[in-house]
Amino acid sequence: MAGFELNQAVVMIVMVAYMQFHTTVAKNTHVVGGPAGWTIPASGSHIYSSWAATKTFNVGDDLVFNFPTGKHTVAEVPLQGYDQCNTTDRARIYKTGPATITLTKSGTRHYICTFHCKMGQKLSVNVK
Repeated sequence: MAGFELNQAVVMIVMVAYMQFHTTVAKNTHVVGGPAGWTIPASGSHIYSSWAATKTFNVGDDLVFNFPTGKHTVAEVPLQGYDQCNTTDRARIYKTGPATITLTKSGTRHYICTFHCKMGQKLSVNVK
């Protein structure tokens, strides 16, 4: 009986290992703001937070910021930069639209338009 239980345990371990190595997570592409795109929101930044609340963001997913070059930008900033619309400590700035950003690490990521952040053009996402 002990041999049967041992064999059963080995089979379970092999199955779990197989599933971990052969399971792929589908990469999702999220168009920021949906059809409206990355633009100055008519009624404030809650449009972007409401949009993000309906999505699940995972490492490897892409965020696509649709905007006309020269009219908007996208900068990834720390929380303080997000709250204060400050780009001093930005990680990178994208000046050409549309801009695609691949989410490479988990945690909360913050993005702002360097021209229109104070008008509500900013997005915060929680990446799993």
